[in-house]
Amino acid sequence: MNWYDDLCEYYFVTPSVAIELGVRKTGRKPNLPGSITCKPVSGKNFEELWSQKLRDTVQQKMDFYKEIGSWMVFRQCNYRHDFNYGNLFYPYIKENSNILEYGCGIAPLTNYIIDNKKINVDKMKFCIVDVSGEHLEFAKWRLRKKCPKINLEVHEITEKYIIPNFSEKFDVCCVMDVMEHLPNPYNVINNIYNSCLCGATIVLTWVDKSEGKHGGPDLEEAEKERNITMGFIKNNSILIKGGSIKIYQKNENNF
Repeated sequence: MNWYDDLCEYYFVTPSVAIELGVRKTGRKPNLPGSITCKPVSGKNFEELWSQKLRDTVQQKMDFYKEIGSWMVFRQCNYRHDFNYGNLFYPYIKENSNILEYGCGIAPLTNYIIDNKKINVDKMKFCIVDVSGEHLEFAKWRLRKKCPKINLEVHEITEKYIIPNFSEKFDVCCVMDVMEHLPNPYNVINNIYNSCLCGATIVLTWVDKSEGKHGGPDLEEAEKERNITMGFIKNNSILIKGGSIKIYQKNENNF
């Protein structure tokens, strides 16, 4: 199966169009198709779409992900289409794992586990969390199409529901490519850790922009809370793997 096949099916585009729309390129103004869950978007680049409306409140910032239509779907499908999630996560996943994919976008980890068929997903539970937008609609459609009986819990974040209330505890958490976009990373991480089983595995990325520019969906609020958030993680975890993708184990002694 090709990484763009689901895009072609959902948006009625050819493989060449799907590939072109998935390219990451500064300043580009793609003609993005609509779907049963979003309208077409064209004629503006990423920065123009961000600045076309006020982004003063948390909800106004979250609404951006609705306004960009299918932009993130195509870009995220291409971004990590050849990334081996198995090498990163399978050492920590069991047949009865309860997996949280926070800031999931198109839910690439959950999709990988279903596609790869290395683990029987019938006994597994999955939870995906993100703001409302086409990326989340595509994720729900794709996962349920491929696995109609999937045990899937979905939380859509809004300004009024900014910290999800999870129904169960997790033993594996994926928090990749989202920290720099959060207005409240400290509260998010605190909630995630309190929603994890003792000894749970947390895989996390956080783009370091402490020396660079902020703007658009890379929020200054996130950078301001970096030190206190990473301090919390350090105090409540054991670092298993360093680098740009960090793997932590929740410290059993602190909870």
